[in-house]
Amino acid sequence: MAAANLQAAAAAAYTNLDTQWVAGTLKTALTTFWQSIDATFPDQSPNNQPIGNWIALIAAVAYECPATPPFGVGNPKDQWTFFNTAAQYVYRICWLGDYLDGQGLISSAQATALLAAFNACFP
Repeated sequence: MAAANLQAAAAAAYTNLDTQWVAGTLKTALTTFWQSIDATFPDQSPNNQPIGNWIALIAAVAYECPATPPFGVGNPKDQWTFFNTAAQYVYRICWLGDYLDGQGLISSAQATALLAAFNACFP
C-alpha cells in the first residue's frame, strides 16, 4: 500500500522492504530508489547533505546486497544483516526527510520526490 507521507513510509519500511526481500528484488529496488532521488538532493546545498549521506549509505548497501532471496546461497545470517540494514536506512531517510521538510530545510518538492521514490520502489 502506498504511503501517504514520509512518516507513513518510515513506518512501512520494514514491511515493504520485506516483500522485496522475499521476492529476491531488494537489490534492484534499493538501487532504483537511491538513483531516483540522488539528483534531487545535490551536495552543493548544505541542507541536502544529511539526505545525501543516507543516499550514499543506501547505495553502498544496495551494491553489497545479495541478489538471491533469503536463505538462498550463502550464510542466512549475513543475508538477514543486509535486509535489516537496508530497512533501517530506508526508515531513517524517510524520517529525516519528514523532519527536514517540517523545518523548511528541504523543499516540499524534494520531500514529495522522496515519498514518490519510496512508493515506486517499495510498494
